[in-house]
Amino acid sequence: MAKKQLILAALMVPGGSATPSQAHHWPVAQAPGAKCAGGALKSQWTPACSQRLLSQRGPVATDGGLPLATASDVARARPAALRQDPYPETTPVGNIRSAINTPTMANKVFLATVAADSLFLAAGIMELVFSLVVRSQMNDVPTDGEQATRNLLYQRFPLTAGIVNASFILLTFVATLPGLFMPARGILKVGGYMVTFCGIFTMCVGVFLWVMTLKIRGEFFDVYVAQDPSVQGLIQASFECCGYSNSTSPAFVTDSTCPSPAAAALMRGCATAISSFANIHIDSIFTVVFGIVGIDAIFVLCIACLLKDRKERERYRHIDEKTGYRSI
Repeated sequence: MAKKQLILAALMVPGGSATPSQAHHWPVAQAPGAKCAGGALKSQWTPACSQRLLSQRGPVATDGGLPLATASDVARARPAALRQDPYPETTPVGNIRSAINTPTMANKVFLATVAADSLFLAAGIMELVFSLVVRSQMNDVPTDGEQATRNLLYQRFPLTAGIVNASFILLTFVATLPGLFMPARGILKVGGYMVTFCGIFTMCVGVFLWVMTLKIRGEFFDVYVAQDPSVQGLIQASFECCGYSNSTSPAFVTDSTCPSPAAAALMRGCATAISSFANIHIDSIFTVVFGIVGIDAIFVLCIACLLKDRKERERYRHIDEKTGYRSI
């Protein structure tokens, strides 16, 4: 019974031949379908078989006087159907394996992930440059009211958080490179978690800026009052207003725009103009920040698709290795 099982194992060896490590011997009489003299298939051993094997391969091993056939003899005698691909393209497994093995599909998934990674890098560089430039300019002496208002707004921005977030984005980009170009999926998974953290961090910065626009009118009053009269005068001149809420709250600064209390009483306060200017300016910034969050989300999806693609390829590679086909 054990010999019959070994013979059946030899029949399943793909490719029609056995390696040296698989070169087991069985009595030819017990090897169903062993090729014999004249190409005829014999189920029993005949003297002609001995003459043929002796003439082709020299001395043949025997078992109690009965010549032995190797696994290669049995493999050559298998039916043609057993020597074919067990998963042809007409079968579901063959169709999936053929699709997975298509280079175009792999290139699309990989190239999409590389493109998302490039956008991720560009977003990190943009955030870092903006934070550093704004930090270096927010304390400059203003020349007009709009610049003074922007500088006052920038002083309330979470610039330190932006720099930290941008630095972590650049670090994440470097960490994802080995995962993209190495077959191992573990590094790519870690990169995906890091990108997710970056997206959450960036979203928190964007939400902070958005909430800032909702409270800018009320919270900017204390900021306006704390400024020098020269800065208040620049704001009054640029926005053509007097005071903040009105000409008396706080008291206006006498200049060409508000030359007297009577003229100042006819002018509007600067609160509406400042809040409108601040909202427009901050809206454009937090819109870009939320756009970065969108890039992070796309990058995470691309990483997930690439992981899925590599997992499927690895699965079918194992299947082919078990069946003896290593084309994938």
